[in-house]
Amino acid sequence: MTGYEAGSGPDAVLIHGTLVTSEEMGASLLGPFARRFRTVAFDRPGHGASTRPTGQGALSQQARFVQEGIDKLGLRRPVLVGHSIGGSLALQLALDAPERYAGVVVIGPLVFPEPRLEPVLFGPRALARLGTRLGGSRGFMGGPGLDAASLPLLWRAIFLPQHAPAEFSRLMDFEAVGSDAGIASVGEDSLAIWSDLTLNLFRYRKLTCPVEIVCGEMDIVVNPALHGRALSRLAPRASFTSVPGVGHMVHHFEPGLILEKALRVSAAPA
Repeated sequence: MTGYEAGSGPDAVLIHGTLVTSEEMGASLLGPFARRFRTVAFDRPGHGASTRPTGQGALSQQARFVQEGIDKLGLRRPVLVGHSIGGSLALQLALDAPERYAGVVVIGPLVFPEPRLEPVLFGPRALARLGTRLGGSRGFMGGPGLDAASLPLLWRAIFLPQHAPAEFSRLMDFEAVGSDAGIASVGEDSLAIWSDLTLNLFRYRKLTCPVEIVCGEMDIVVNPALHGRALSRLAPRASFTSVPGVGHMVHHFEPGLILEKALRVSAAPA
C-alpha cells in the first residue's frame, strides 16, 4: 500500500474514489484531519502507486489488501473515511470486521448495485488487454485517444456544479490515473464491485459501528437518495447529512464538516 501519512492523535484512514488517487485526499482532507488525527491516505489497491494482482478488483479483495496495510502500520480502531467507491470499500471493511474500526464516514458512497456508465467505458479495458485498441495514443478507429477525449470531461463532471479546486489540479498525477494500468484497474473495479454490493444488501442491517453519511444535494454521479439516504435507513447507527448546492466532491468544499463527522464517530461508544 502507498499513500500519505500525517498528524497525530486517534487513527483515521482516508480512501479515495474512482479516477483519482491518494493525491485527491491530500488536496482535500489530509490537512484538516492531520490536526486532529494520525491520518493515513491510501492509494486503493491497483491505483496510483499501489499494485494488486490482475483480477483482484472486488471490494472484498481490496478490503483484504487495505486491512493488511492498516495492520502493518499498527493503526488501532481507525475511523474509516471513504469517498464514492472508496466509501463502498470503507463499508466493506466495517462489515467484514466491525470490531477493528471506530466507525465510518462515507461521502457520496456507492451502496447498492445499479446500472452505471463505468463498466461500459472502462470494463473492456480489464478484459484481454483491449486498452491499446480502445484508448491510448492511436485511439479508437484511428481518431483521438478515447482516454484523452473522455477523462478530462469525467474529471470535470465529478465536480459539478463546482469547479475543481486549484490544489486538486496541482497535486493529482493525471498521467498515472489515465495510464493503461490505471484505467484497467478502474475497469476491473467496475466489473467486480456488483457481486459484493449485492451481498452487502443483506448485511447493512448488521453494521454495528457508527456510520456518518454525507452527500452533496446536487450529486450527479451517485444519487444521494438511492444510496446515502437509503443506507441511513438500514444501518442501525447511521446518520445522513445532505449538503445543499454541492455535488459529488463535497469533501473538497466542506472539509470541516467531514472532520466534524469523523470526530463524532471517534468519540462514539463502541
